[in-house]
Parts: sequence; structure tokens; C-alpha cells
Amino acid sequence: MTPDIRTYLHIRTAGPSGFNRDGRKLLVSSNLPGTFQVHRLDLDAPREGPVAAEHLVQVTGHDEPVGAGYLPDRDHLLLVTDAGGDERHQLFLGPDDPPRPLRFDDLEPLVIDREHIHRPGGVTRDGTHLAYATNRRDGVAFDVVVRH
Repeated sequence: MTPDIRTYLHIRTAGPSGFNRDGRKLLVSSNLPGTFQVHRLDLDAPREGPVAAEHLVQVTGHDEPVGAGYLPDRDHLLLVTDAGGDERHQLFLGPDDPPRPLRFDDLEPLVIDREHIHRPGGVTRDGTHLAYATNRRDGVAFDVVVRH
């Protein structure tokens, strides 16, 4: 019997992405909706064992995979995604508790230059500075940029 690759491609997975500032919320990256999207797990209720999918609140609902992390000074997210699978990742901001999963047009642009790639680095503890890598200088090599 020949193995069917579709079975492998339909495996659903989830993994932690980071805690909010008081540790009461956990971001989870999961492909439950078909592509990796951002979910939130509220940790106020004690749980034992594996977390059921219904306990995850879907935060993003973009056509492309989305990654995110909490900003250290508030319950707001730094998100990274591309458009149309072009792999030119851009940086956005968004809430962690939207009334419906955030689509691409719902995201607040932060670092956008569609000709280049941007990779999030880190945010200072007070949330005033962001470091990211970009190939903006020559389209090939990545430089680190720090912005307010």
C-alpha cells in the first residue's frame, strides 16, 4: 500500500508563542484553520492535561500564515505576515481580543515596504523601541534596524 501524503499534510498542530505581560494569556500558533494563525489561550481557569481546541480563541484569520508576539508594555500584538504568499513579510500591530479574527485589512501597519522582507527581532521592556531585520539596503543582505 502506497502512503497517502494528504494524511500527513492535514495533521493539525499548535505551539506556544509567548505570554502577555502578567502571564494570564498565552499566544498559540496553530494551523487548526488550515494555515498557521494566532490564537489566544486565557489562563484564568485552571486546566490539567492537554488543552482542547475549543479553549483557543482565534485572533487572526488571514489567508497567509501569521506570527505574533505580545508587546511587553500592553496586551497588544506585534504581527508578521506576507501578502499572497510573496514571502515579503511586513510588520503590523493588532489587539489580542478582536471582536472577530483579524484579516489583513484589519491590521495596523507598522513597518511596510512591499519590495523588501522584514523579520521581527525584539522590543525593549518599556515597549518604546523595536529591533527588526530587513534587506532594504540592497535586497540581499539583512541589516538590523532599531526604531522608536
